[in-house]
Amino acid sequence: FKRANRRNLVKRRLREIYRLHKHELLSGLPADVFPAYVGIIYVSKDVLPSDVLTQKFTALWKKLHALSHPQSDRSSF
Repeated sequence: FKRANRRNLVKRRLREIYRLHKHELLSGLPADVFPAYVGIIYVSKDVLPSDVLTQKFTALWKKLHALSHPQSDRSSF
């Protein structure tokens, strides 16, 4: 983004989504994984709405859960 206000808007949205859903991500990880560091790279040229970003984060967290629990039931997350 060329404008700082657009970059800041995306950062604020991503932080808020993480804050609201952090417990879902951390509760699914085994204790030996902590501390867990996750980096998100935003590559879209458009500022996506919060609900679209939330859907994408939820899908990402389900994939992370599946990777950390390969034998568990994935529908329980």
